[in-house]
Formats: sequence, structure tokens, C-alpha cells
Amino acid sequence: MDGARILVVDDEISVCQAYADALMAGGYVVEKAVSATEGLAKAANGAFDIVLLDKRLPDGDGLDVLRRLRELTPAPEVIMITAYASVKEGVAAIKTGAFDYLIKPVDVTELAHKVTLVLERQQLRRRVDALEEELSGAQRQYGMVGVSAAIRQVVSRIEKIGATDCHVLICGETGTGKELVARALHTVGDPAGRRPFLALNCAALPESVVERELFGHEAGAYTGASRAKPGFFEAADGGSLFLDEVTELSLPIQAKLLRVVDRGEFFRLGSSELTHVQVRLISATNRDPRACVTAGRFREDLFYRLSVVTIEVPPLRERREDIPLLVEHFIHTYARKYGRQMAGCEPEVMPLLQSYDWPGNVRELQHAIEHATALCSGSVIALKCLPPHLSGTPPVPEMRPVPAGDRSLSFNEAKRRAVAAFTREIVCGHLDATGGNITEAAERLGLQRTALQRLMRRYGIDR
Repeated sequence: MDGARILVVDDEISVCQAYADALMAGGYVVEKAVSATEGLAKAANGAFDIVLLDKRLPDGDGLDVLRRLRELTPAPEVIMITAYASVKEGVAAIKTGAFDYLIKPVDVTELAHKVTLVLERQQLRRRVDALEEELSGAQRQYGMVGVSAAIRQVVSRIEKIGATDCHVLICGETGTGKELVARALHTVGDPAGRRPFLALNCAALPESVVERELFGHEAGAYTGASRAKPGFFEAADGGSLFLDEVTELSLPIQAKLLRVVDRGEFFRLGSSELTHVQVRLISATNRDPRACVTAGRFREDLFYRLSVVTIEVPPLRERREDIPLLVEHFIHTYARKYGRQMAGCEPEVMPLLQSYDWPGNVRELQHAIEHATALCSGSVIALKCLPPHLSGTPPVPEMRPVPAGDRSLSFNEAKRRAVAAFTREIVCGHLDATGGNITEAAERLGLQRTALQRLMRRYGIDR
């Protein structure tokens, strides 16, 4: 960052010189201007990284100068300086596009800190821009944010099989973006967007409701069924049906689903007449489907029919190099949503985000950035704006080695026990931190409440 170009615009010559001396001592190249006209002329003729701009100038208002500076290409970052301690003026400056504002008399140490923050953000922005240039057209089209080898492999498989009508099983932890992959598969096969795409979460509804949602019903099929209603299969005829958490379906519904996969036919509830459809099934699960088959919870014949092709979506902790891109993507998304002028994070934030293990994966990261964007009053995300479990609680517990006495265990069994111990510890930790509030603990973990309840049942956590 040495050699960065800074323009100081202030009508007080002694103040202007004091800022310049302090910044040049830090290795920066500094130019001075004592009026709005001179400042704009110098800014137009020289590419400056930062402009320190006085709010009140003899020939113009600092906010007007700020607006004209933001129109330059490339536009410098602006730190507004004023002798008038008005919060309204500071807020107006930030809304107009200033990075931050300072009140005279300015402490040169604070000024140097602000300059460092600006330059580090610019450096991060350049790195992110370079990474974004590496994104393929397919990744941009399908919303796959990332340049890691793992995400490239997912996109490659989508492109290879998207145009076919084969059934696909997507495997991955909660929050990894399985529905995004499903929609991308449908888009490849239907670029014009003429065919239907429907999605149903099989774990979100009771068994009886899932059945009638999938297959539809006739009038009088059950109490309250006053009229006939087509199900998801009929609505998706000719297109794609995405069944999320498919391994949560009951065995009786699995049998009916198998008939649709095999023959393309089913009975509506309350009907003796067959309904025929042609639907591509894209299924997803956050479990190990083969383990579900072994345990007798999922039909083996259905598993093989649904998994003609399998796509493994990697957890976020296995593609940490994508986190800066994802963070920038979510900051832009939520800055627009909440009407904020924001870009980037304070220097200590990104290393924290990249070192955290993200048990809730991309969804947890997305929620964390939305939380921070909504709370932050400045132009960058500060550490204090992150959710408490990121900014103030102990780090995620590390996996412990299997005790020496257990070294005779097979790899899979040792891994199963270690994962179980880890899961109990992290879930119990968040439950303790929230006073047993399952909803709040689920939000901290980046999980749905029902998903957390299943984890608690699976690992015998009673709260």
C-alpha cells in the first residue's frame, strides 16, 4: 500500500499541510488543493486512491464535490472532514458515497487508520474482481459463486447432464445450495424457460400432507377436500420436480414414488383412475443415502432409480477460497435490499470468516452477512456487526482424535463416533448459549428448526 496516491482538499493551508506531512511520513504520495475547483481539476487529471475532502470550501459545498468525484473513472474513495460536529452531515456524506467522515480537529493516528482501512478494502476489491473474472459464463448464469476446483466440478457435471432427462440425486450438507444445483440442471435442459420447475421439501410436511401434495386428490378424498386438486407431479408434467430431503419420505410413499419413476403413472388420492405424467425427478438429501438404505429407512430400488447420476455439493469449509467472493456477493445483495452504501469488510473480518467452519454452510454465511449489513452504520462490515457466535463466542470445537484403546475400530466407525461427539458438543454448546431455545440455536447454526430437531433426536440430545 506504500505509494498510494492521496489528494487533500482543505482551504486551511496549515491544516492541509499537516495532513500531507503525516501521510507522506507513512509512505504515501500526497497532493494538496485549497479549493473545490482546484481539487476537482487535480482529481480529474490524476488517478487518486483516496481524497480527503473538507465539507465546507470557499467556492463550493463538499457534498457537491463528492458527487462529482464519484462520477470519475476510476472513482477515488472519499473521507469527508468537517469542523461541524453534525451527525446529519456525516450520514449525508456516507449516503452520497463517502467511505467515512471525520470531525476536526482530526487526530492524525485516526486519520492514518481510516486511510489504511480504505486501502485494504480497495486491495480486497481488486482481488475479488480478479476472482470474478475467472468465473465462467455458466457459473454466472446459474448463480454458482466461486472459483474453487470443487465448485467448478459441480458446474461441469451440471453442464454434462443438464440437457438429458435422467434422474439426479444431489447430496450435500444443509445449506450447501442443493436447490440452486437443481434449478441449474433444469435451466440447462430448458434454456427458454418454457417447462415447469416445482420444488417440495419432503421433511417440512406431515406424511399425509406430503402424499396429497405429490399425487393430488379428488373431491371427498379426505375430510375438508371439497374439490379435486392436482398434485406436484401433474403440475410438473413435461418439466422437473425437485424433491428436497427425499430420504425423509415414509416407506409407503416411497413405494408410490417408485411406481411414478418406473411407469410414469399414479393414482390421485380418492381416485381409481391412473394419471400419466412425464417428469424429470431431481432429488436431494443431507444424509448418506446408502446408509439410509442399509438401515432400512430408504428403499434400495428407489435409491438406484433416483441416483442415475449423483452430484456431491461440497461444504463451505472445503472451499474456503470462495468465501471472499460469496461475502462480496451477499454484501452487494443486501446493501441494495436495505438501501446501504457498502462494500467490503474491515481487515480483521475476512480472516475470521475464512477460518470459521460454517456448519450451516453457504446459508449460514448468507444470514451472517445479511445480519451484519442490516446492523452496520458504516460503509464496511465491522467485527461487532457479525452475529454473536462469530464475533464473541469461543471457536468451533475441534475434532478430537480417537482414544488409543479405540484404534482397532474401522475408519468408518471411528469417523462416525467422532462426528457424533463433535455434533453433540456443537449443538449442546449453542443450546446452552441460547438457554435451550431451539429456534434461536437453529438460527445460529444456520439450520432450519426441523433439521436441528432431527439432529437432536439422532444424537440423543434432550432439552
